Amino acid sequence: WVVGGRLGQRGNHEGVILHTSSGGRTWVVQAEGIPSYLNDLVFINDQEGWVVGGWFQQGDLLRTTNGGDDWTTHLTTDRGLNSIYFVTEERGWIVGDGGIAFRTTDSGETWQRSPIRRHSGYSYNDIAWASATEGWIVGDTGLILHTRDGGDRWQAQESGTNDTLNAVWFSSRNEGWIAGWKGLILHTVDSGATWTPQKTPTMKTLGSLWVTRGGIPWAIGESGTILRYERY
Repeated sequence: WVVGGRLGQRGNHEGVILHTSSGGRTWVVQAEGIPSYLNDLVFINDQEGWVVGGWFQQGDLLRTTNGGDDWTTHLTTDRGLNSIYFVTEERGWIVGDGGIAFRTTDSGETWQRSPIRRHSGYSYNDIAWASATEGWIVGDTGLILHTRDGGDRWQAQESGTNDTLNAVWFSSRNEGWIAGWKGLILHTVDSGATWTPQKTPTMKTLGSLWVTRGGIPWAIGESGTILRYERY
């Protein structure tokens, strides 16, 4: 699956959902003309999936219950939504612009707004979890938030930068990666107690990050930038 957007004929942003069933050799448009740029997608089982998106002062949460054949709007908010993550099939989180955060404990049937005190004015760009209790949020001005109790309390971690952080991924409870502005990549091996900047061959802003099952981190960004980390 791929989600994103494009500029419509009237200057508005339109969301697009693409799908492949051939391992990426061919892609088909699963949905288009959605009145919101789409930022993230997750499936909690074979049939039920969620997409978040938005632009400035509007955010949308879309849902499918038939494997992506049809998508309907489940929730509309007053802030753009940037990232969605389900810790289990029942428990999920959404984060977005202006410090907006939602959580669900019933597989997305209902979502409760969950403001994070002292950090509610920031924009949250991504959220990731290493376990049912331990998670991280990253955002603008170098923001890193960390929870050890399933999201009831969040504490800031020192990133060492004021640059925007766009993506976070933990491959274990100890090892994690963050990607962001002008090729920035941070790495931790102690659950975020310390974050170390990595040398990268680009100044392009990185917007997405993931780690393969083999433990190899990849990052993608502006102008078709693709980075692969080499473990020695």
